[in-house]
Amino acid sequence: MPDKMLLVRIFFMHLLFCTSTLLWGQQYNTWRYHNSYETSTALEVTDMAVWSASLTGLLRYDRASGEIQTYDKTNGLSDVQIRQIAWNAEIGSLIITYENSNIDLISDFGTVTNIPDILNSTVTGSKLINTIYTEGSMAFLSCDFGIVAVDLINLEIEATYIIGNGGQSVICHDFSKTEDTLYAVTNEGLKVAFNDGSNLLDFQSWNTINPSITGGIEHWEGACFVHSLDTLYKLESLDSLAALMPLSGYQTVQLAASDSLYLIQTEGDFISGIVDSSKIFVWSEDSFESRFSGVSAYPLDMERAQEKVYISDYRGGLREIFQDNTQIRRFVGGQRYSSKAFRIEPGLDNVWVSSGSTDFGLGKSPGDPYIYDGVSAYDGSFWTNYVNFNVDVLNPTFDIVPVREHPNRDEVWAGSFYGASRFLHTADEHFDSSNSAILSKENDPSFQIVSDIDFDKSGRVWMTNLGSQNPLVVIDNDGTWYGFDPANAPLFVTRMVIDNADNVWMATTNDGLWVYNKGNILSSASDDPQALHFTAANSELQSNTINDLVIDRNGALWVGTGQGVVVIDCPSSVFSSSFSCTQPRRIIVTLGDYSEYLFNTEVVQAIAVDGGNRKWVGTTNGATLISSSGEEQILQLTTENSPLPSNTIFDIGILGRTGDVFFATDLGLASFIGDASEGADKHNDVQVYPNPIEPDYMGPISVIGLVSDAYVKVMDSRGRLVYQAQALGGKFVWDGLRQDNTAIHSGVYYIISVSPNGQESIVATVAKK
Repeated sequence: MPDKMLLVRIFFMHLLFCTSTLLWGQQYNTWRYHNSYETSTALEVTDMAVWSASLTGLLRYDRASGEIQTYDKTNGLSDVQIRQIAWNAEIGSLIITYENSNIDLISDFGTVTNIPDILNSTVTGSKLINTIYTEGSMAFLSCDFGIVAVDLINLEIEATYIIGNGGQSVICHDFSKTEDTLYAVTNEGLKVAFNDGSNLLDFQSWNTINPSITGGIEHWEGACFVHSLDTLYKLESLDSLAALMPLSGYQTVQLAASDSLYLIQTEGDFISGIVDSSKIFVWSEDSFESRFSGVSAYPLDMERAQEKVYISDYRGGLREIFQDNTQIRRFVGGQRYSSKAFRIEPGLDNVWVSSGSTDFGLGKSPGDPYIYDGVSAYDGSFWTNYVNFNVDVLNPTFDIVPVREHPNRDEVWAGSFYGASRFLHTADEHFDSSNSAILSKENDPSFQIVSDIDFDKSGRVWMTNLGSQNPLVVIDNDGTWYGFDPANAPLFVTRMVIDNADNVWMATTNDGLWVYNKGNILSSASDDPQALHFTAANSELQSNTINDLVIDRNGALWVGTGQGVVVIDCPSSVFSSSFSCTQPRRIIVTLGDYSEYLFNTEVVQAIAVDGGNRKWVGTTNGATLISSSGEEQILQLTTENSPLPSNTIFDIGILGRTGDVFFATDLGLASFIGDASEGADKHNDVQVYPNPIEPDYMGPISVIGLVSDAYVKVMDSRGRLVYQAQALGGKFVWDGLRQDNTAIHSGVYYIISVSPNGQESIVATVAKK
């Protein structure tokens, strides 16, 4: 029987490891958001800066120095999905409201203060904050239930006005104020209350003066402008409106007041970012005149400061324009073109990211808008974007789902709802039903969907053709195309992976798991084994919805399903053996006296294998790192304990050399400094980062480029052992502490790799300032 104290020591060593890994996973300086500032949804201009909001981040442009800073949840902001921003000069801070009704204040120096009162309130129904109005040290928030007055100095809610008829909640779209009158644009029309000592908490103090005004309001130079859904008016008095111009036909109408008063009208689609028409008008001599034609594709907000105009463009980011329409500048703080992320595929030295379809999945219907965001590649430092305006072969391509870099040739393949495209090749080419085996989706000829791409050992390119009579197609190395129908029926195949025996495994939306091998002769069926089909009825699969497939470093197939995970230990033998290792099996996890199946009933949407053969698993409840066998949970990440932007994980990918883990979510792309990377047979360009180490740095120190699973020592300049541990794959991560958990001093430290025969060699040095 094992020694009891030994078991206790092992338990506490394991607990210490898991705890330190969890804390490292929660450190915000180990995360990065890959925001796209090509999308700007709101802006504010101050004496010092221009602020521009995107989906998950905030850009600040210093008007004097030209410096650009970006903020998100990894470096100060409290949340994601910025909805509104407004500057308050009294306290010198920008007010930020989020989709979930959380509130931040951020100063010009980057100091963030959170006001979560509305988020944490017990208000029933929607708490959405629609607009922000500021005066003095107060902010008035138009919410879906009423108006909230916030004291920005004391950081507290001063009052909540529930002003609907009969004292009920009512959606408030906008708010404005003069010295003696308060104006609220609501679903019940334009309401006013008088600041004459009346009890503003009493709904009866708020009178509806025009039920048709349900759009917005703006005061500018003593005049009041309001609009309904179809007409812009000037409010001459509380009982008199003067119609200025019709607004019908436009989805978005915005009044924006600064040094000038602007009216912005846009008709388009927020999902695709495609605009049908847009117009910008400026108030001049008692009427609105059309200006700035052609300078902004999808304007949402604008302000003028002195001789410059700044525009918030949904498809072009923040723009600066001179009054005479000259010297148009764009400010792009992020590097990805698209704010969306759906699929992540590791390449040779980078990761590729696609934006997916309308609903981020494969359920697009005719008439839905198309996504023309292309794909992006990240090399560890910079993003390169490949879109229809800089890659000709992508010009007809919309809704790109898979993107794969060929392992042996200089070419990249992108699959879409309109066939497949080969680019970064000497002969870029687009393939569809006119020049390949790719066919249209059954009963829906408008789509030719290539849902996944992989390569066999000879370099042939295999694709899944969702919903067609050729659910599996391949282009041979000589350019010849072949199509196959393993099930003798259209299959809705969403993912595929090719194992070490060139077996093609296919995941379907509702028909379980298929595996097919074409044999040695593509043009003949004489050597083809019969396709195999695994379902919940004939195997340990608990769901016929298969979401992801991945081959690990031992050759096992991991399958993410609509109800947990299964593993096939020897998929390469599936056609040559009936042993249990070729059958799906569920993994049992034991916690004390309690046992259950791994991710028992969870929707598993993504699985990725790191350099240590551990698995990252993405669900609708966040991301989890498990051991190589799956029997141990190492780390769990959610929006509650980390900067993860959303708990809905679409895909996970790992940058092999550095071990950085990328998460594609419904709220964008984020990456996390992982502690395992791909190893090699010999040390290869060993690098340490950060190097040098700043005196106040408290994050992980990473060494990459090591031999797989090397044993590593850290020694000081006097030859004393500081720390030692085994690398995971080709990466060694050190917390910067000695083995007794005391901080290291300034100086030079040596990274020493120990070979299997015990020989030690210095592979890198690192300095602490």
